[in-house]
Amino acid sequence: MRLLVSVSDADEASAALAGGADIVDAKDPHAGPLGAVSGRVLRQICAAVGHARPVTAAIGDACDEIAVEAVAHELAAAGWKLREVTTDNGSEFRAKHFRESVDALGARQRFIRAGRPNSNGCVERVQLTILEECWRPAFARSLVPKSTALAQDLAEYLEEYNYDRAHTGRLTNGRVPADIVYGARKTSISR
Repeated sequence: MRLLVSVSDADEASAALAGGADIVDAKDPHAGPLGAVSGRVLRQICAAVGHARPVTAAIGDACDEIAVEAVAHELAAAGWKLREVTTDNGSEFRAKHFRESVDALGARQRFIRAGRPNSNGCVERVQLTILEECWRPAFARSLVPKSTALAQDLAEYLEEYNYDRAHTGRLTNGRVPADIVYGARKTSISR
């Protein structure tokens, strides 16, 4: 089993490497589940990781070849080469023009298999947990919740989830995620 850690900046990338990440995933969680980091941040993450581990990057909800070309150019500026573009099976990704753009960049296109949560299982499981334990209770408290209240609910939930709540998975052995990623006991982490 390999550990993929999503990071939003170079400091988190360094911590993920120190914590044993096999794959570093650049993503901006504030921009949604497929939120793309800026080109500058992607270059900084790639520089922090070096060639020690593969780096993946979300390109957001953009679905055209221009977005893929932009990511390829950002990676090239950081000394990396785009090797693979993983997409769902949407018609925009199956289009001949999109496929030709990926080929022209020297990359391979890989489709997530429909009905196979293993393709993106860890992310899907975490998103479902957040939906069940944070968003549904928040929406149950108010018919029209304010975005600031939702942001505060999410921040409080993630704080508890990452720093205070022991996880009982096969690889976590009762530790909290912060302990695993940062290699420090939760009592010694300054938040």
